[in-house]
Amino acid sequence: MAEQSSRQSEASQSQPDTVQMADIAARSQRIVSEFLSRQQGGAGMADPSKIGEAFFEMTKRMMADPGKMMQAQANLWQDHMALWQNATQRMMGQETAPAIEPAKGARRFKDSEWDD
Repeated sequence: MAEQSSRQSEASQSQPDTVQMADIAARSQRIVSEFLSRQQGGAGMADPSKIGEAFFEMTKRMMADPGKMMQAQANLWQDHMALWQNATQRMMGQETAPAIEPAKGARRFKDSEWDD
């Protein structure tokens, strides 16, 4: 008897999850469809149907040299940790060297507010 009640409870809990997942899937499909229809106007990809092929080609090239891929991931992780360390030190009031310097001649970061 308790086992049957437990099964009914589990079924009633999973049903809303199923309904929610179906709703999320439907909304996601609508959003993607709207995005692709806007892209047909000339902005963005020339042919959205080729995205799978392009992704496959990108993956194939990345996996051609796994060592290079692993090194890039390690560099990304190290840079990310250095950025967080720098930000944390600045929040604690410590003086820190800039995490990165803009290239010479770059005008994007000339405003003094970038230094605050």
